[in-house]
Amino acid sequence: MVTEGTVAKGAKPEWSLRPAVLADQAGLTRLSAQLGYPIENQLLGHNLHFILARPDHWVQVVADAHEQVLGWVHGYVRVVLESAPAVEVGGLVVDAACRGQGMGRALMAALEAWARTQAVGRVTLRSGMERPEAHRFYLSLGYTAIKQQQAFSKSL
Repeated sequence: MVTEGTVAKGAKPEWSLRPAVLADQAGLTRLSAQLGYPIENQLLGHNLHFILARPDHWVQVVADAHEQVLGWVHGYVRVVLESAPAVEVGGLVVDAACRGQGMGRALMAALEAWARTQAVGRVTLRSGMERPEAHRFYLSLGYTAIKQQQAFSKSL
């Protein structure tokens, strides 16, 4: 699925969706920091290499006419014992300078189309309480907030 649109007011260069490739590493790293998850470029590259080799993971980017990455979405099939399989959104971000142009909607529509090919009945995602604008966005796409929770982590 390729969707085209415009990015910024003024010049309005074309943008399109396409599968992520290893050459997108720097753009994905830059946008991960905007999402609130700064990561070293080398580690993101390692993760991207792993993800692109797996058929149960999927990464799509929005790129402009110069192949600059303006947004990305990552989804993966999540299988756990206690519930039906689903595609989980691992992350979604659109460059702050490009928001409101339809890129996020296009990325989510593409992810939902991929999810349908994975024989799962739903898409799930998690969004921190500090992101009310993201919550409004997901609600506008038909997603339903089902619970609030805390996240825990332990470094090993």
